[in-house]
Amino acid sequence: MTLRPYQKKLYEEIIEGLKSHDRVLAQADTGFGKSILIGELANNLKGRTLVLTHRIELLNQNSEWINDLGILTSKVKKHQSIKDCKNVISMAQTLAARFLKFGGTYLGDFDNVICDEVHVDFFKTVYSQLGNIKLIAFTATPVINKTEKKKIGETEMVRKLTLKDEFDFLCQGAKTKELIELSFLTQDMNIQLVPPNLKELVSSNSSPDGYTSKSLGKVFGSHASLETVMKGYLEFAKGKKTIIFNPTTSVNKLMHDFFTDNGIETKMFDSVNKVEGQTRKGITDWFKKADEGILLNVGVFTTGFSVDDLEVIIYNKKTKSLSLWLQSIGRGSRILKKHHREAGKIKDKFIVLDMGMNIETHGRWSDSRNWQNHFVINPWKQKMVSDIMQMWECKSCGFFNIAGTKYCQDLDMIVCDNCNEPKANQTPKLIKGVFVLMDNPPIPTAEKIIKYTKLNNEDGNFTHRLAIKMIVDLFIFHTTKEEYVKRKSNYMERVSQIYRPIYFAIMNDKDLNSSNKTLINQLSKVTKKVEVFYGFL
Repeated sequence: MTLRPYQKKLYEEIIEGLKSHDRVLAQADTGFGKSILIGELANNLKGRTLVLTHRIELLNQNSEWINDLGILTSKVKKHQSIKDCKNVISMAQTLAARFLKFGGTYLGDFDNVICDEVHVDFFKTVYSQLGNIKLIAFTATPVINKTEKKKIGETEMVRKLTLKDEFDFLCQGAKTKELIELSFLTQDMNIQLVPPNLKELVSSNSSPDGYTSKSLGKVFGSHASLETVMKGYLEFAKGKKTIIFNPTTSVNKLMHDFFTDNGIETKMFDSVNKVEGQTRKGITDWFKKADEGILLNVGVFTTGFSVDDLEVIIYNKKTKSLSLWLQSIGRGSRILKKHHREAGKIKDKFIVLDMGMNIETHGRWSDSRNWQNHFVINPWKQKMVSDIMQMWECKSCGFFNIAGTKYCQDLDMIVCDNCNEPKANQTPKLIKGVFVLMDNPPIPTAEKIIKYTKLNNEDGNFTHRLAIKMIVDLFIFHTTKEEYVKRKSNYMERVSQIYRPIYFAIMNDKDLNSSNKTLINQLSKVTKKVEVFYGFL
């Protein structure tokens, strides 16, 4: 295998880091090509190397690039042949169970351990039992959501943990914007819902998203919220392959039923809701083949799930976790593979529909970040005690309730924990709000379109298809059906102004080898696609 220049640069930084540090953390964005880099390291590091993952999809991806490899899965009973391999790959959960039963020498000695997606914090129970090793860990988001506590006398202290507590050295790979510019990743286009009621969320230190399941269900699982998600889908994502991230399994089921009742096919996968006859593999295989599929999940497909023709991410929740936000949104960043382009598919961007103002908190997925700012040891702080003023007194029975502890789904209200009477002066908070287009789709230009075509080794026919798609997208995001009907001739004149210079640049570029296409026929294709989108054809 041959590493790309930006992959080789990170590889060399890791090797250099290992000369003076035993524990090296490598940041590499989604779509960076970590699997190839992991393979290069495993094949070239001195001694035996153990590769740990936490998802079966990642195990399969990483296995492809590693030589002299023994694969340990839950189905493997005889491990002797694996002990003879230079490299071993295993799910961390499987190996932790084997170590618990047979001890840390179960697969023999190792000199190196490589962890993929180390931010999920599944791996320490394994590598901590392996003695003196070199540890290399990969993640796109080198942040974790964990705290530790201690008591000094009667005072409780707390501090937020970071990966600096576990690793000596951080090296950062090429930034997202650079990979987009090189056409190794796809540009994000962001649409944000501005909802009126996020203040109803109740914080929780034990939840991955930082809020209680009850409050997340209240805000994002109401009938109005489901209607708003469907409105967003129909307005911005209809006909596009879409994945929806929901906050809880109950919301996942409610949304699945709501879409189904409205005649839109979806499939869901989470840890609770099981559909008879459907397996995780069956659902993911369906999604990969379905051109307009909608997949609902609760944090299952945040890492290790690669679908290159995924076009829309609907993030139907609020999260305090920068890691979860970036990992989830990054699912849409893959560029189209050759077989999809040959089948006529076009993907110049992917849409992010943010239902919870996460962009306000964490920024866009494609923003540049200096991860060294997160790679610090945090100080101890005194734990904040509960404030009695946060409690409310039930007007019916006089019981003092901790704020937001009991929620009644049927009433869509907070109720008394003692007598179930609704809290006074309370009305259902429904998630309506307004969609705001945060990134305008760019006006297509010949220079950008031709550059993108050549970077992907495509021809002039692909260039024409890309130009038409980008022009049609301008209608989707800038013009309503009613406006189009009123001013159709004006819009078509503007389309001609945009497309004419692109058309002649393509036809005059000898490298593109474009087949003969008349300008009038190409313009009629634009009109037809616009009218199909608006439902006239």
